[in-house]
Amino acid sequence: MESENRETAGTESLLGGSSRHVMGDYSRVVPPQHFLRTMEKTNRPLALCAEPCMGKTMFLRELADYARSNGWTVYEISLSSLSAKEATQILTKKSTSICNAKKSKAVKRLVLIDDFPPSDEYFVARQVKSIARLRMAGCLIAISLSPEARQLIDEVPSVYVLGKNELLTFMPGIDNSEQSILTNMRLTRGIPTLVYSLPVTFCEHGDADVPITYLTSLACVASYMLRSSLGIEELRLRLGMMLLGVGSFDDLSRICGQVDLEYLAKIEQDAPFFGVHVETRRFSCIHATRFDVLNFNKQELVALASKHEKLVLKAIALLIDREDFSKAAFVSSLVREESIWEIVLSHAAEFADAGYIELVDNALTATHSDCTLDNSSKKAAKGMVDSLSTAKWPMNTKDADRAFKNLTSFNGFLKQTAYMTLLKLILQKPLPPLKEDLELSPLEKKIALHKRAIDLALQGNFKYALQLLLLEQQYEKAASITSSIQAVDVELLYALLGVYQKEFDARTSDSLSFLQEGEAGGVKGSVGLLKCVRYLFEKSSSVGDLYDTEQLISQAELQGNRMIQVPALLIGALLSLRSRAYPKAQLQARRAVLLSREWDSLYVVQVGKIIEDIAGFFLGVKPTEKSLETITHPSLKAACRTIYKALFKSVNGHAPVWLDAVEYGVPENAMWLVRALLSDESEFQQCLKREMPEEWLHYLRSNEGKRDITKWKVSRQGAGDSWTEDSALKSLHVEKVNNAHPGVYLALLGRFSLSVQGEEIAGRKIAYRSAKALLVYLALAHNHMSFRSQIAQQIWPEADQAHWQERLYQATRVIRKEVQEIQTDCEPLEASRIEKTLGFNPQQVTVDIDIFTRLAKSVASSNSDEDIVHLAKQAEELYQGDLYLPEEECFRFADPIRVALRDQYIDTMVTASAAALRITHYTLAVHFAELAYLVDDMREDTLMALIQALRKCGRAQDAQHYYDLYVQKYVMKRRKMPSKQLRMIAGAEKGKESIETSGGEITKLGFYDAM
Repeated sequence: MESENRETAGTESLLGGSSRHVMGDYSRVVPPQHFLRTMEKTNRPLALCAEPCMGKTMFLRELADYARSNGWTVYEISLSSLSAKEATQILTKKSTSICNAKKSKAVKRLVLIDDFPPSDEYFVARQVKSIARLRMAGCLIAISLSPEARQLIDEVPSVYVLGKNELLTFMPGIDNSEQSILTNMRLTRGIPTLVYSLPVTFCEHGDADVPITYLTSLACVASYMLRSSLGIEELRLRLGMMLLGVGSFDDLSRICGQVDLEYLAKIEQDAPFFGVHVETRRFSCIHATRFDVLNFNKQELVALASKHEKLVLKAIALLIDREDFSKAAFVSSLVREESIWEIVLSHAAEFADAGYIELVDNALTATHSDCTLDNSSKKAAKGMVDSLSTAKWPMNTKDADRAFKNLTSFNGFLKQTAYMTLLKLILQKPLPPLKEDLELSPLEKKIALHKRAIDLALQGNFKYALQLLLLEQQYEKAASITSSIQAVDVELLYALLGVYQKEFDARTSDSLSFLQEGEAGGVKGSVGLLKCVRYLFEKSSSVGDLYDTEQLISQAELQGNRMIQVPALLIGALLSLRSRAYPKAQLQARRAVLLSREWDSLYVVQVGKIIEDIAGFFLGVKPTEKSLETITHPSLKAACRTIYKALFKSVNGHAPVWLDAVEYGVPENAMWLVRALLSDESEFQQCLKREMPEEWLHYLRSNEGKRDITKWKVSRQGAGDSWTEDSALKSLHVEKVNNAHPGVYLALLGRFSLSVQGEEIAGRKIAYRSAKALLVYLALAHNHMSFRSQIAQQIWPEADQAHWQERLYQATRVIRKEVQEIQTDCEPLEASRIEKTLGFNPQQVTVDIDIFTRLAKSVASSNSDEDIVHLAKQAEELYQGDLYLPEEECFRFADPIRVALRDQYIDTMVTASAAALRITHYTLAVHFAELAYLVDDMREDTLMALIQALRKCGRAQDAQHYYDLYVQKYVMKRRKMPSKQLRMIAGAEKGKESIETSGGEITKLGFYDAM
């Protein structure tokens, strides 16, 4: 009886508790049958008042199905797509017919009226009469309507009203995990139409591409959010939010004028699509990360934009201020072309970088003399467009010279367009070094970095080039030409370091697709080059591989892209070797060498020489000792000696005496060539594999199919070649360190990694229920142990004791479960109920921070230079990057630990560089000093170590370059003197160059007689 009384109390009783209605694999907040029982007892109608696509019709159908299964007579009236007059006439007719129908007293009747249209007072009054007539006839009534038709509800007495919150749906997935539910809510926000468009298993795989059914449903929902039945002010606000995607109420005020918070509160209540949050004064539309779905609704948006053109133009300006040019270009396509030409031209370089080259070209063509740009700016913009879009011929010398001159222009427009043009010029031939400029925009910095990486790669210094890119690489949500080219650079450099990965990651694949399918035809050659490089590493080659490579060679020659043509010729030569076409391979290698002679690239010339010698050997011309002496690049010389030895042994069974030498270390900058030769199945390949040191084979094996590990290992390597005699020291790889400690190995230097018996646990598994945060906190705690209450206060500061105890239990449970799935008898955690502490089991868990700290202390205290170098190599392998910290605010306490570890690493490398100099291992000294300099180029001790090492290696020009850069970048800017010690070291071998000062400030750069 009490339960019946509670049910008659109103809507609140219906929503009490946490009941869920499960419809197949989907869950709803409130079960429809619960409403039917309550409606029957109270004789009150039910109204579903919510936005379109909120599942109102589905809810009514579930209600009808349940009623029919219980013997009810159900009448369904659909008013969809009808005008107020038509809907009222049909409702009047149907209600009269239902009321006049004969029925027995035992039969229960339910009338469902779907999708009432917004109506004026006259039609609302007639609709209310029809509903009252049905109720008097003993029918239960359930209706659905949109929020703008809410006037009808106000006129119907004693009605249950269900809104957005009661209709939200979620998909728990098969595993019913918290992560699956969160992923589903992120994509759907509980909107039923979106929930039903996702497969049940989708949310268990967060990295999967969303299905086309979801995208079309999202476009459908977006269309309904801008329906014509809305009021003008609300429609303007919704259109503004739709075009911006995400932002604050201030942004809305900027484009829509004064914002009425009542409308925004109403949108927050009714439309989860827009993600409005009045309390924080922000909004975030569900399509913000998939803005391209609006292309489905472009025709409707164009019609709407024509009525609100000023609003759209202001939205474009705001998006440009955000540097979101991809969205700005789409929004620009919604209004009259003549109204946006000036906006496009004023940001021509940015729109071109976003891939909208044709848009810029159309703006230039349409404006002619009406454009506000001067003639020089017009020519620069036209040259940029032609260089990026044209794929059939090279740039002429006049345009190239003008673009190169504009790189140093004080006119920002000329400078940006010149840097974009530089993307094409770089492909044509090597260019002189760019002048150091501290005032570069982010766009210009990326292109300058690309240029610098290409220059380093031409000298065969792939490790340093890759390191520069990885240190500067930033994640960008919107695709662009510059970021995509940078992604291609990274993949090419990995391949040139011998790293072979069969599949690209999602981000790289998106970048390649953007370049391949976009309008930038002038720079597509780099994508083809990356594709051809991967052919070298595949065991089963085909005629199609050679055809694609030769096609790339022809296209590059036609376009004048020598920087694509030469490496493609070398790739073609290697593929010809694999096809036993030795004369053709020899010709291709010679042509590559001939084309690259003006480049001053020793590496390219010597690679061509090695390939030519291999082809010549099979044609009867054997390499001589003099042939080996011409190879001077350290990595290539090591690889060349082993290749020659394998060639002779594949035929004669023995090699000449002049090839006898012990190779130390791995020639990483030549491992792409070695891997390519090993991919061919032949007697020579078998001999080469036998002749290779075990360390080389281990390097190739460990860099195949383990991209994440390799990426961090390579990124922390220095710029110098690892092939030197001092590399005979037995440096330990990270994998060996892992294997030296059975049980659990936790790595935090560079990235988070948890391994058990050498097998890494996937990050998504350990990220569940704050398990990763707990592991990081314990790794940073003193002796890897802490009081449980202290852990809770740090990780879950908002939770009370009962809640944090449960969370701590769940986190430890996840850790134990994942570890024991690999090693059943392993117990990674130790807990003390008496002392109320939790920590790592020291017998089972090893943390890389501990190993690195011990190595750094050993380096600082050792008196043996050989031991210092040996220990520093181990520290270098272990320190994969800065200390990993989760993004949560609670880990800000560990920032000093991160800085201290970084300083410890720099001190170790500086000490090791000095030790390597003392034992005359100059190349290794440069290697250590460069590692320290790349981490922090503001410290004088790193600069002094680098200058001293470079001078000992005979690279005085590079040493002076680093010193000049320091002076230009820091000293001149701060108007302070460098230390006397640094000036003495820098001036020791440079004609005693000095910096004259007055009162401690720099006044003049010149020469001095004595320090």
